[in-house]
Amino acid sequence: MKRSTYSNFVLLVVVCMFSEAALPSVGPRENVRKCQEGYYGYNCRHHCHCAVRSECDVMPRCHSGCADGWSGPTCQSQNIAFGMPTKIRSRDLNVSSLSAVDGKGSTCVTSDPDNPGWLRVDLQRTVSVYHLTLVTDSLSSPRGWQLFVTQYSDFYWATPCTTVRSARPHVTLTCDSPTRGQFLTVLNTQGPVTVCEVQAHVCADYTFGASCGGTCRCADASEVCHPLTGHCHTGCRPGFSGRHCQHRCNMTYGNNCVIPCGHCSRGTACHPVSGACPGSCQQGWTGPNCDTACPAGRYGQGCARKCGGCQDPDTCAPVTGLCPGLCRSGLQGPSCDQACEAGKHGPSCQFDCGHCLTGTTCNTTTGICSRGCDSGWEGLFCTQECLPHNYGMNCHQECRHCLTSCDSHTGLCDVNGCSAGKMGRLCDQDCEGGYFGLNCSTTCGHCLEEEQWCDVTSGQCPRALCQAGWTGHTCHRPCRPRTYGMSCSMECGMCEGSDVCDPVTGLCPRGCADGYHGDMCQTLTIFMDTTSEASISLIACVLTASLLVLVVVCVCLALKWRRDHHAGKPADL
Repeated sequence: MKRSTYSNFVLLVVVCMFSEAALPSVGPRENVRKCQEGYYGYNCRHHCHCAVRSECDVMPRCHSGCADGWSGPTCQSQNIAFGMPTKIRSRDLNVSSLSAVDGKGSTCVTSDPDNPGWLRVDLQRTVSVYHLTLVTDSLSSPRGWQLFVTQYSDFYWATPCTTVRSARPHVTLTCDSPTRGQFLTVLNTQGPVTVCEVQAHVCADYTFGASCGGTCRCADASEVCHPLTGHCHTGCRPGFSGRHCQHRCNMTYGNNCVIPCGHCSRGTACHPVSGACPGSCQQGWTGPNCDTACPAGRYGQGCARKCGGCQDPDTCAPVTGLCPGLCRSGLQGPSCDQACEAGKHGPSCQFDCGHCLTGTTCNTTTGICSRGCDSGWEGLFCTQECLPHNYGMNCHQECRHCLTSCDSHTGLCDVNGCSAGKMGRLCDQDCEGGYFGLNCSTTCGHCLEEEQWCDVTSGQCPRALCQAGWTGHTCHRPCRPRTYGMSCSMECGMCEGSDVCDPVTGLCPRGCADGYHGDMCQTLTIFMDTTSEASISLIACVLTASLLVLVVVCVCLALKWRRDHHAGKPADL
């Protein structure tokens, strides 16, 4: 039986048992008498756990509340972890973790920040644990924490009795099934634990149920009935019957009232102890008690019909074939001869199936979804929702690239979208070329290698190189003034006036400043005067012409001198 339905079943039992436990029984007279202080109930066998013990007499009326470590409608539910030795994972040997079992819930203790964090309670004896309470501080979420009940202090190789699936700081939960052990451990595999209170509740002797409000009525007065169901191995005391011995005999007799009265004439009741009929028997029956009926498993006229699927197949009514209790798992109907309809399972088909795969249903006997769970659910019975960042059938798929979380059924990310570098309905696609960042919402910068896109997560260009005129981690920033070129690594020349050069080419828009020339205005001019180029050209022409005139004059003078020199020689002879 799965945990949630088992717990619901126990709660239903307790609702019935509370009223029965709160009143003295009638019928075969119980030993109801005034008990000495501190005791009450049948044979004065119940210990009083009221805060004021004098408030217990025939039945407890704890107007002042329960004693420390006890709770429930009659103060019979004991927190066996109260005041027990504890140990928390901590390097500081002076840290006391007893505040986690002081019953207050307002003082907390936290383990070291290492993974995993745990707190262990030594219950000092081996007990069967089922009902648990865990209280954390308001800043902690216990969802995903595990609780262990083990015979030894080492719990790492054990199977947890349950996993917390609630994020609330105050959680009341049960083990998947009653678990015996001496040590109760709270474990968080993902981080430290902060525990303000941990409790394990068990019923005092002779009580049972979720809040221990039921009273045992076993045939053996010294027997302690089952603490959850109230079942007695020795059966019920004479005059009582039912699964919890809460029903008084009616047309039955003997221990547990399990023996129906024989078919006495006129439907009269038999003797409640011996079962003897006061008169004769109805037709079809014989014996002193008129209870010699059809053989076990048969019923009806002439015992010709076979009993249906009762939980105990030999106890159907020999005349009608009706089952006195529940049907076997998978069967229903007055005679337990009808199969469960789709979507139901368990004894008398009283439980609903979990979230099995669409178009399938669970096993009518076990409740297990043999073909798996529908989207958003997991577990044998498909009753557990997916943990965060899991979704789909049996929660086998992961939504690792959602920024926060995804829908447990569809896997679609929530309103915060995808993490950096991812896009698409399921955030399972890399960014398209030219985009990066959260939800791929940012365009790449001006990378040098245009055929290679920027990194989809960080937006960084390949080799961290930008196109001419751009700079920055993602090449989104233009060059600062007076710089240009690839990654803005070069400085502008001396442009005219206050002009700045082109950030890509480095060219000055209106030429160079005075005293500089060249394509990039980076070469210093030799002449530092203010003469224009036209004036310089004119001066050069004048100087050239003057130089030519001077050369011509010199040549003419030289020729004249030579001529005169040759003409004067014969006269001298």
